[in-house]
Amino acid sequence: MSRPVVSSALVPFLMFLAGCASQQTLTMRVLKPAPVDLGRHDLVAVDRFEGDGCLELGRELGAALRAARNPLTGQADFEVLDRGDVDRMLEDLRRRRGTAFDQESMALLQRWKEADVLIRGGVQEHRVVEEVTMQETLDPKTGAIRQLFVRSGQARVRVQLEIVTGAGEQVIDRVTLTGSENARTTALDAEPKPLDHAQLLARARARVTSTYLDRLLPHEETVAVTLQTDGDLPELQAGNGFARTGDWDEAARSYQAAEQRATGNLADRRWKALHNLGVAHLFAGRFDQARTALKSAYNLEQDETILGTLNYVGQREEEMRRLQEQSRAASPGR
Repeated sequence: MSRPVVSSALVPFLMFLAGCASQQTLTMRVLKPAPVDLGRHDLVAVDRFEGDGCLELGRELGAALRAARNPLTGQADFEVLDRGDVDRMLEDLRRRRGTAFDQESMALLQRWKEADVLIRGGVQEHRVVEEVTMQETLDPKTGAIRQLFVRSGQARVRVQLEIVTGAGEQVIDRVTLTGSENARTTALDAEPKPLDHAQLLARARARVTSTYLDRLLPHEETVAVTLQTDGDLPELQAGNGFARTGDWDEAARSYQAAEQRATGNLADRRWKALHNLGVAHLFAGRFDQARTALKSAYNLEQDETILGTLNYVGQREEEMRRLQEQSRAASPGR
């Protein structure tokens, strides 16, 4: 089985020592499949939205979809048509007071009709909630009582989005997403500076857009993996070091060496080596070998960590299967 698609740039290693330093937690970025795969479609239309902030949201979402690249291929998965382009074309025709459509206008309208899927929706909430509070504070230099005024604001954006077939007959996906952004200003004995509501709302919309793109395209997420350690099995620590660099094959060799050492008075530690070996096989894409190692580890030590890792093997295997499908769907020769 091929090596899984794992980000080569691992986030900085985060190590928590538990009890007598028996475990380490490795955080890393892995590629996840899109919950809703638009890569199988060639032409995606973004309709106008309804509600406050709808124009901004439509423009920003359309631009984000055009700029998006599938990390599996490095290419755009689909062409994006924006209802705003159609509206501008129709408005231009009205200004010319003509009824004849030029060739470019006809082509645009035809492309809109040929869209495989249509994204539409409405902005259900688009506002900034703000308040000013005051608290008394003691000036350390003069001993005088001062009034500290704090202006706090939160931008709230809630959007319902749905994807339908080009003819609008079938709903492919429907989701409600929220985004928020906070800001504050302070002043002593004076009115705090006003908040930039437009900027706050733009940042809240950007959160919604980013979340939505993760729904439509393969994307990276942070996962945490527990690795066992033991001072009497230095090969475990060596393997964990290779794991931090993403070299799971070399990590597996170190864990196998640890398993071989875990005999005699160290036999009760053998499960640790088997657990880590299962993790190495997991992220190297050797799922059957991962299950075998983890089951052997659990037979020796009924540790909940082993069961959690074993469950993740099935989840990751399914994710890799879907990523392979989405890679094929996004390929030019599909």
